[in-house]
Amino acid sequence: MRLKRLVLFAVWALVSAAFMPFALFAEEMAFQFTPVSVAGSGGVHNAEEDGVFTLLSNPALLNSVTSSMFLALSGGVGDVYRDGMFEFGSPPVYYTVTGPLALGVISKGVGYGIFNHVSLQYGRLDTDVVGVAGIDWVLIDTTGFKLDFGLAPKVLFRFRQTNTGTVSLFAPSITPGILFSFGERFRAGIRYGDALSVALLANGAEDIRISRSLDAGIAVEIVSNGTLGLTLFADYRDLLRSSDDGSVDPLRQLGVGLRVAFWNNFWLSAGMSARAPTGGFGVNLGAVKLDTALSAYGAEVGIRIMRE
Repeated sequence: MRLKRLVLFAVWALVSAAFMPFALFAEEMAFQFTPVSVAGSGGVHNAEEDGVFTLLSNPALLNSVTSSMFLALSGGVGDVYRDGMFEFGSPPVYYTVTGPLALGVISKGVGYGIFNHVSLQYGRLDTDVVGVAGIDWVLIDTTGFKLDFGLAPKVLFRFRQTNTGTVSLFAPSITPGILFSFGERFRAGIRYGDALSVALLANGAEDIRISRSLDAGIAVEIVSNGTLGLTLFADYRDLLRSSDDGSVDPLRQLGVGLRVAFWNNFWLSAGMSARAPTGGFGVNLGAVKLDTALSAYGAEVGIRIMRE
């Protein structure tokens, strides 16, 4: 078993190292941290738990989280693909180094965590910190149907350092969520990210806003057994954004993906997010899980440490 895990780790490390020099990353949203484990299958999922990152997606999924303690760290280099071509010139430099760090505990539908995301670009340093707690109530639980309601209060902080000055933002926020479970294999989730929020402290923050977003998604377990797992995801972000004026592209709000797991030791994923293809793979080393996500714009690698 130990030799098998070492071989899986070596394969993951070699392939990740091969792709990282060609990283072309996707765009990011304010206070929206997309973990590597779901980025390969279309991005943030509203109907599928993802460990401690569930606190940032849909709090109604907290009862689905089986592990109790989490530490996650990921990083990538990207944002070098613009207007249909690679751009490496200096100046400007389009490389973006990102690295979300998550630490949290979830147990029996209650959890809390701290998330940190640093983005380094030419002439600009962004630091986002989110402290969040969450609770999940089961409202209905029958043989074929289950309804969960979750609530996640958060504290948001952003610090931006540029060549022209410093910008900071501090604000509390609340995110509610609902999860519908039909049988064992079909789930539908709705969350209203940062639905209630107010900036208590802002310094030069005219270009920083707390982005509220009503999102919905489904997760369907097509195959689920000890040998093979096959799950389909589909999510639509920011349902309230209007496309009447032609400035909004509905396809950029859509994320779809597929994940295939073999013996729960190795998994592959593919999908589309914001009109860009995505893919990823990962390995299970017991308490440690390694993930890699690739897209038309970038690549990330991540590590998750958890305790059952």
